[in-house]
Amino acid sequence: MTLEYRTESDIVKKLESIKGKAFSDYRKKWTRANNFELETDFPLFLHIEAEFRCNMRCSMCVHGIPELKKSFTIKKD
Repeated sequence: MTLEYRTESDIVKKLESIKGKAFSDYRKKWTRANNFELETDFPLFLHIEAEFRCNMRCSMCVHGIPELKKSFTIKKD
């Protein structure tokens, strides 16, 4: 059996059907927090990078935009 999800919405709907109301409530909070409409006492998501080094140059990432990369790059002594 092959599952195919074409959009993020498809994945969210599938997870809501599996996890129920708790996941649905979490996603609503996630959307509100992502739109700066909700401030929580504890982070809804935490992303930790061990090292900020990449050579992929993806257009959606600061590494793909030279002006932004300069402001996010750690300057070594």
